[in-house]
Amino acid sequence: MAVSYSWDCRTVDTYPTHSDSQDPQNTCNDVIYNVHYTLIGTETVDGVTYTDSVIGTVNIDVQDLSSFIGLDAVTNSDVTGWVTESLEANEAGTVAAFKKAIKENIVEKQTPTSETKYIIN
Repeated sequence: MAVSYSWDCRTVDTYPTHSDSQDPQNTCNDVIYNVHYTLIGTETVDGVTYTDSVIGTVNIDVQDLSSFIGLDAVTNSDVTGWVTESLEANEAGTVAAFKKAIKENIVEKQTPTSETKYIIN
């Protein structure tokens, strides 16, 4: 079975009121400018579920609010799109690299190449 990936981008930092740099300026409330994301990978093998994740934050460009979506209408899917777009804009291949690292960690959990042991005496 393959690793399935999901994003949790529901924790955000907002400006209570923010104006963009357009002329004329757009002013909006609860403008998301920072997202706390988690990319979660899950794979079930022989009835055992293995999970790994990558967490981080990403800044959202708020210089143009002409396509602003209000906090009460924005979805996890919307914000996930912003996060992946921002990650890829900063360094192409970032999302693929995260998924590769998660997959490698899940494989390591399935067939460990090292183990931590505790000395009893």
